[in-house]
Amino acid sequence: LTKHLVLTFTNSIQMDAKIVQILCRKPNQHFKPYLTPNLPKRFHYANNIRIDKVHLMVDRQWLAVRNKDYTFCGGGNHGYDNEFKSMEAIFMAHGPSFKEKTEVEPFENIEIYNLMCDLLHIKPAPNNGTHGSLNHLLKMAFYNPSHSKEESPPSSCPFTTLTPLDELGCTCAPLVSNGSSAETYNLPYGRPSVLQKQNTYCLLHHHQYVSGYSHNIWMPLWSAYTVNKTQADASSLPSTVPDCLRADVRIPATQSQNCSDYQLDLNITHGFLYPPNFNATGPEQYDALLTSNIVPMYEEFKKIWNYFHDVLLLKYAAERNGLNVISGPVFDYNYDVQKGNLREGHINNTQIPVPTHYFVVLTSCKNQSNTPLNCVGSLDVSSFIIPHRPDNSESCAVSMDGQPESQWVEERVQAHAARVRDVELVTGLDFYQDRDQPLSEILQLKTFLPTFETIIN
Repeated sequence: LTKHLVLTFTNSIQMDAKIVQILCRKPNQHFKPYLTPNLPKRFHYANNIRIDKVHLMVDRQWLAVRNKDYTFCGGGNHGYDNEFKSMEAIFMAHGPSFKEKTEVEPFENIEIYNLMCDLLHIKPAPNNGTHGSLNHLLKMAFYNPSHSKEESPPSSCPFTTLTPLDELGCTCAPLVSNGSSAETYNLPYGRPSVLQKQNTYCLLHHHQYVSGYSHNIWMPLWSAYTVNKTQADASSLPSTVPDCLRADVRIPATQSQNCSDYQLDLNITHGFLYPPNFNATGPEQYDALLTSNIVPMYEEFKKIWNYFHDVLLLKYAAERNGLNVISGPVFDYNYDVQKGNLREGHINNTQIPVPTHYFVVLTSCKNQSNTPLNCVGSLDVSSFIIPHRPDNSESCAVSMDGQPESQWVEERVQAHAARVRDVELVTGLDFYQDRDQPLSEILQLKTFLPTFETIIN
């Protein structure tokens, strides 16, 4: 667990009141308080009696102190965010098992325990490291990892008619189009495997995206698509066709969301996992204007989601010569960073569970002269587990000054950066199983956590 300053309060009422009081005192304050359930998921674990209830995340080079005479680091100061470059330590190794004159990319210290066990040729106890992720340090690996076994393979969702038997309270102009397989384009590294048992889902193929629709949660487990560098022009994005949502004829009406589930007097509505406006024309958008592409979203959260896709995603695609994107819902009601149950939060009078977060995994080629589709070398990845909340009070720029999304969304998203491995743990998915690359290199990719700060010389 990443350590930082913690505060202890005697009861939850006092704690919540204090959080509200100190959350945003100044627009550019240099700390941010979090209740434990709201901590970024890259901190691995939060639901434990040994982990305090309130945490202050302090900017680098700043120190939370009791008074002006407090000049040393003691008491509650426990370090800083592992995203900070200054938090990196130096790992040096020498001995017959290690490669010589080898420099590797940074890795988290939770991976060292498994490495030490390998050097001693003993089986490690259960831990939150990823066994085999440091095999590239060794001349000969003691432990050879294997891909996790998929527990729930996908089924099929065939359709017998092009006209839905139940419109599900949705309206849209009629459309008939041809479908084709898009896995090669939208899933170049293979589809995510589902590691939970008894999860019934099917693959839905569209021209521009592929999704794994779950009959258990009435929404996609994930959606995958590729954004080319040539698409990365936010000024050319059209508006989404208004007041249009079609029932997906491949999904039984009894296992699909209804448009009427989202009442106007609620602060929650539907959003799209794959953005329909990534298609240029109305007819092309209809492939995404489907009930099988919608997920519950708070109105305030949609500001983050839409800005991320309409602006940031296109910027990152331009910088990295294209991106493969996989996104989906997260249900972590007990904040233990493990795949959770779905019984704790639903839209009023429905069986539709409300996600606690949404994940996004962005994969590109490390050699940026290649696209995600023709990458033959190493991959590069950045992933996020973004909290799904009814307000945006976490960002002082919007809660105090009402600043536009351009002033705060990217900072918020980057504050919730995570490893791919964190995404896997909290969703029960497994990525990159079809990637033609040594598994030890795939594990390095999954355990990589990027840093976003500017390095000060």
